[in-house]
Amino acid sequence: MQRPPGGIWKRSHSRPLRSAPAHFAAAVEEDSAADAEREEAVWRARNVPAIEDDRALARRLEEQGCILAEAERYVDALARFDEAARRNPESATAHEFRAQVLMELGEAFEAVRAAAAAVAAAPDWAIARLTLGRAQRNLGELRLALGSVEAALVCGHPDEAEAAEEAREIERLLVLQNARARMAGSDDGALETRDALRSLHPHAPAGVASTEEIQL
Repeated sequence: MQRPPGGIWKRSHSRPLRSAPAHFAAAVEEDSAADAEREEAVWRARNVPAIEDDRALARRLEEQGCILAEAERYVDALARFDEAARRNPESATAHEFRAQVLMELGEAFEAVRAAAAAVAAAPDWAIARLTLGRAQRNLGELRLALGSVEAALVCGHPDEAEAAEEAREIERLLVLQNARARMAGSDDGALETRDALRSLHPHAPAGVASTEEIQL
């Protein structure tokens, strides 16, 4: 499967965003409270075809959402990504961008759902796997998070050091969680290391099961 274009708009600045119309970016920069629909009308008036198919419109909404997210206008960005995902439910990038914005807004559970949708749309896309791991970590699902980050490494994340650091941080949190559980006398045998996680499914990439467990 061909990996989708684009990438993480905030956490990985080395991956450039797709270009967005200059006048839209300027409008966001000059007036942080500018109405998104007015900007849309302005853009349509400037040589944009009156009729677009859903996939093309979804790509354009993603571009606008990225500009808004970089300006920290997360609610407006989420509206764009929501519409992009509605127009093209198979767009892994739309779902992944939604997940990032939802994490910024503190919507941990919805971020997991969005990231899981991105992985479902592009199972071999490492960036979506890593975003899912981060969302699961924020939700407190550390074992699932570790599996997802391990899967990102297996899929060949473009920033291996970043993904490996994320895995180490989750492992550290798991160790602390387990220590607290033992002190409270309620140790449930939680896994503490990636090696222990791999031992459960030695013939399958880590993280696959965690995605299937999310009810979309």
